[in-house]
Amino acid sequence: PGQTVLAVVEVQHVLDIPGLAGLQTILKEWGYKVERLTGTAGCSPSQVQGVPGAAELKECVMPAFEAQPASCTKFRAHWEKLLGNDTMYGRRKDNADCTRCVNDTAPCTCAETWSNTSGFQQLCENTTVDGVHGHVVAMDLTRNPGSKREGRSKAEKTVRELFQYCYATTCDKQLTQEVALRQWYNRDKSLMLGQVVLHEPGVVVPSWRDTKASNGIPNPFGGSSWTWWTWLLAILFIAVSIAMLVLCFRMPKRGEKRKLSPHGRREISAPSHYTGAQQADMYKDQYEELKPLAAGVSSPATPPQMAAYPQEPAVANPWQAMQQEQQQRQMAQEQQWQQQQHQMQQQQQQQ
Repeated sequence: PGQTVLAVVEVQHVLDIPGLAGLQTILKEWGYKVERLTGTAGCSPSQVQGVPGAAELKECVMPAFEAQPASCTKFRAHWEKLLGNDTMYGRRKDNADCTRCVNDTAPCTCAETWSNTSGFQQLCENTTVDGVHGHVVAMDLTRNPGSKREGRSKAEKTVRELFQYCYATTCDKQLTQEVALRQWYNRDKSLMLGQVVLHEPGVVVPSWRDTKASNGIPNPFGGSSWTWWTWLLAILFIAVSIAMLVLCFRMPKRGEKRKLSPHGRREISAPSHYTGAQQADMYKDQYEELKPLAAGVSSPATPPQMAAYPQEPAVANPWQAMQQEQQQRQMAQEQQWQQQQHQMQQQQQQQ
């Protein structure tokens, strides 16, 4: 009793809707005095002796309903006590290059140069709290990511490895980046849009401007990004190739033609080297078998019949062949003599 609790809830839980009361109304019904906080909220030191609050744990800007593992929080508290006021622990940082970049009006990217970091790294990695050891991470800050404007506070500027920290290996990287970004917004009122990236020291993470410079999308084979036109041509080529393959499989075989039967079914005609009689014989039985099915009447199929092939001619007698040949010659001579007599008679009549 008599204690004040700061609760951060999403707006949909505060509003009252028909048939459902909001959190503020429910707490008042339970006897709590509820006031909505307006303006800028800050963290005050803990009023309970021996119990650290959000200010001591540096969690004033922690997202609602999210928290780091207990091992991460314990390691950070132990690490801060271990270093005390000597946060650099013998390290040196050269920021001459980044000083020019920060004061420039054009977009730029620079990197802080760290030296004599071996002692800090060894102390971080050898420190263990509840079986969890630490590791060194570097932090990159980008102001106005994606901006195309000019100006000291409007242009896109990236500072690589601006800070180096020692975090427990169990800490949530994404949540740590979100908290660092919120702290940056809280300290720098002129910041309109920022980006925080954590990574291992010495590893170059592409900035927003570097990843968007090609104005393309990732290459499926690796390497530089592909443009939209390249992807469009690749998709068109694949579609045409698939269509050609489908057409090739649907083409009839050589020497065969596909046509529709009177009943709407596809049938294959016989090759062209068969004669008409042979084609009729070949499909006669098949058509007779399908005929009852087309009419909706089932009947036993007719037994297959052997196709009729012409028999070989018998060998003729040579003497008879000579006589037949002589008779054909005589008949031809008689027909020729009759034609000549007929022509002579027509001439005499004309005279």
